[in-house]
Amino acid sequence: VSDLVLKYSDKLSKVCDPSAGAADISAHDAFELAFNAMSHERKAFLTGQKVYDYPLTGFPRIDRIVGGFHPGDLFILAARPSEGKTALAIDMACGVAERGGSVQFFSLEMKPVSLGRRMVSRLLNRNQEDIITEIKKDDEWNQTVSNVLRDTSKYRLFIDANMHNVVFPEPGAP
Repeated sequence: VSDLVLKYSDKLSKVCDPSAGAADISAHDAFELAFNAMSHERKAFLTGQKVYDYPLTGFPRIDRIVGGFHPGDLFILAARPSEGKTALAIDMACGVAERGGSVQFFSLEMKPVSLGRRMVSRLLNRNQEDIITEIKKDDEWNQTVSNVLRDTSKYRLFIDANMHNVVFPEPGAP
């Protein structure tokens, strides 16, 4: 696993923070930076201006806690299998893209075509089986495809096509 972390840490650090590699700072300095940022946001709030200039997650309860996606932040969703991690990540990514934000999407588990299928399901608000089996007429199918491609053509959502090729070593393997 450590080789895996080394292999992708450089790539992830460049995506998350262009100034990656900067020296560590003390907790006190981090608190000072946080209060400076929060003071700016507080002033904006008090004067009726937009508080956050960051893309929001689309989930108000999460946005209240984290304040949206701040530049340089890396969010990792972790939970037991089949708890909805990918669905949540897709909802957030598509929501940010729909509102004009840019998203770089990484998945260690799914190929881009699988993620794309889930995104189509989200956009059409239908499960994949229903999309395939319930659209029987060719013209309706072609119109559905055309609408989704048109609606998403301006999305700045990019799926890393290499991350799913990662092979995890078996526990105890050299």
